[in-house]
Amino acid sequence: FPTTSSYPVPEWSVPSSLAGVMSWLAGVGAAISIKLSSSVDDVVWLAPFLTNKESPMAKLRNAAVYISVCLMQTLLAMAIAYSGDSLVGLLTKHAKNAWSTDKILTVFAGSMLAIYSVKLSYEYIQEMRGVGECSEEVGAQTVADEESPREVALMSIEQQGQSQHTAEANR
Repeated sequence: FPTTSSYPVPEWSVPSSLAGVMSWLAGVGAAISIKLSSSVDDVVWLAPFLTNKESPMAKLRNAAVYISVCLMQTLLAMAIAYSGDSLVGLLTKHAKNAWSTDKILTVFAGSMLAIYSVKLSYEYIQEMRGVGECSEEVGAQTVADEESPREVALMSIEQQGQSQHTAEANR
């Protein structure tokens, strides 16, 4: 095979530096597209900041906060992944037949989800059986939560007066 191309390079070809920049921009665009398409909650969170009601400075501030949060989240995930990989390497001493980090994390995550599903099932069964607070206790607590401290103090004084009146009547 010849080491040089037999085809002439056209004059209108893109310089290699511009091709590198365009390739990088395509990668950034693809990453943004994947991020937004896979995280609908991010789109919902970001949508109010795209309206015309916000000033350009507020939009810029919101964009900076959003990008900062995404970057911090990414850096934290990278740190966790690196430390987890290092920890698994130390624990397995890079043995030939040891489980890979991916396999260990998959089994661990699956186990944790299984335990969480058992917990949720237990809570659901307890709720369906009616174990716990009965509806009267919950209703009384809700009423007590809605009363102001002044009303609670007045009710306390009235109850004390009634208990004193009852004690005097019993003598």
